[in-house]
Amino acid sequence: NAAVSGLTAGGSYYFSAVLVDARNQHSAVKTVSFTTPDTSAPNFASGFPYMSKITNTAGEVTVMATKSCRLYYALLPKGATAPSANDFRTSNIPGNFGYGTREMTKNVSETFRVNQKSLTELETYDLYLWLSDVDNGKSSSVKKLSFTTVDRTPPVFIRTPAVSSIKSTSVGASAAINEAGTIYWVVVKEGEEYPKPMNGQTT
Repeated sequence: NAAVSGLTAGGSYYFSAVLVDARNQHSAVKTVSFTTPDTSAPNFASGFPYMSKITNTAGEVTVMATKSCRLYYALLPKGATAPSANDFRTSNIPGNFGYGTREMTKNVSETFRVNQKSLTELETYDLYLWLSDVDNGKSSSVKKLSFTTVDRTPPVFIRTPAVSSIKSTSVGASAAINEAGTIYWVVVKEGEEYPKPMNGQTT
């Protein structure tokens, strides 16, 4: 029997042996390959995870793990209770907009969509991710990423522009729109043609 020390956990190796007798006669070389077990806990590689694409109705995340393992993810409304490791295992994630698992390969990045339900524009969501090594029972801490969907639709009036406070040389006006934006206005004499909206604007 022989023992070899100083190997790396989760490393792949070749072991070769040859027999030599007293007359210096050599046998054929026999080679076997093996991989040492990786008993470390899985973790996210440096710089990961991150939201790689966000639209008004969806989001994509990019993830890389430090060892081959299983990734669990869940997308919840902002401020919802964070799922525990047991919640992930038992799929007990009520009110989620997306939930699933993916098999991760060590040091290989994966990009995927995090929601199965359409998201609402300009809303903030919390994405939770967890890595679990099903072979040795070790896992990462639950990682949280928050993101806000983008604005892709034009604003609309929720209160129609109305004239108020009419004076001899001035007039006041009020209006309200459904999101942050700028109201452009102009006053012209009755019967005169008003300026057309700029490119990209609507009347």
